[in-house]
Amino acid sequence: MRALLVINPQSTGASSATQRVVERALRSELDLEVVETDARGHGVALAAALDADLVIACGGDGTVNEVCNGLIDFSTGKSRGAALGIIPTGSTNVFARALGFRNDPVEATHQLLESIKRNNRTEISLGLASWESPLG
Repeated sequence: MRALLVINPQSTGASSATQRVVERALRSELDLEVVETDARGHGVALAAALDADLVIACGGDGTVNEVCNGLIDFSTGKSRGAALGIIPTGSTNVFARALGFRNDPVEATHQLLESIKRNNRTEISLGLASWESPLG
């Protein structure tokens, strides 16, 4: 399975040593490409540009949000076809916890790999909302 690991190096919950352990574990089971975000919004472009079966967000809720936005073709409103994986390394990780991921990045990596082996997926609906102030 071709996978893209999108790492937010500014995320507070994982040291570079932990990131190396996570990357090594994923590489043992997946055809993995690793990229790092370098600015706000970069995760959207990375997830949208590369061809992968699975895109893994390694960061907090902001990184997950960016990767999700990259997995949607907003011109059609359809998914680009890749699945989303999450390795939580942020300060709160609300979305990952809601999906049942452990807050420890190494434990979450093992959970993700086990889910991949079992072809265990959870379909979620995504929406887009915009708002304009009456004041302009």
